Amino acid sequence: MQKHLTLLLTTLALTATLTQAQWSEVGGLNALAANGNIWAMCFDTSNNLYAAGTFTNALGKKYVAKWNGSAWSEVGGLNGLAANAIVSALCIDSSNNLYAAGDFTNANGKRYVAKYDGTTWSELGGLNGLNANSNIRSICSDAQGNIYAAGNFVDPVTVYHYVAKFNGATWSELAGVDSLKANNTIWAVKVDSIGNVYAVGAFQNSAPYCYVAKFDGTNWSAVGSGLDTLKTNGEHIYNRF
Repeated sequence: MQKHLTLLLTTLALTATLTQAQWSEVGGLNALAANGNIWAMCFDTSNNLYAAGTFTNALGKKYVAKWNGSAWSEVGGLNGLAANAIVSALCIDSSNNLYAAGDFTNANGKRYVAKYDGTTWSELGGLNGLNANSNIRSICSDAQGNIYAAGNFVDPVTVYHYVAKFNGATWSELAGVDSLKANNTIWAVKVDSIGNVYAVGAFQNSAPYCYVAKFDGTNWSAVGSGLDTLKTNGEHIYNRF
C-alpha cells in the first residue's frame, strides 16, 4: 500500500511539474500584437523585458516595446524613438540605460546607437558621433558603462569591418584602425566579466575559416591555441541577443 501511495504521489508531482512547464505568450494573446518580426530582446535589473524588430506603431515607425510585468508599452511614448528601419540590437548598461541600434538612420542618413535614459531617446555621441555607414548588428556594454557596436559598417579608408567603442564621450575603433581587420560582417559583440571583448560573424582568417576574435585590452587574437582551432564550416557565426 505504501509503495502504491508513493508511486501515486510521485506521478501527481511529475504531472503537476509538466503541466506548469509550458510556454505562454508574454502578456497574453496579442498583448504585444507585433505586426512584424522580433529581432532583439533584453532585460534590465528590475526584470523589465524589452523587445524590438521590424514591428511598427500606429504611425508606421519601428519602436522598442517594454513589458513591465503587467502591460506592454512603447519606450519613450508614441514615436519616442521613431526608428525608420529595423531595430536589430538592444542592450542595457550598468546604470539601466537602454540602447538600441540596427538599420535605422538619423537626419543625415547615418546609422547610430540610440540611448534611452529613462526619459528621452538621443543619439549616442551626438549627431553622427558614430557615423556608421551601414547597418549595426550588435551592441553591448561592459561593467564601466562603455558601449560597443559592430555590424556591416566599415572604416571608410581601409574598408575593414570593426568594433566601435563609446567611452562616455567619443566613439573610436577598438584597439585602433585595422586592429581586427574583419573582412566581413560582425554579427555579435560581447564582453565578459573581466572586460575582454569578443566578436564573431562572417569574417574569416587566412585559412579561410570564421573564428571567434578576442580583444584582451591590448591585442585581438583568435580564441584557442593556433590557427583554425574552431574550424567553422558555416558562413556566419551570429547572435542577435
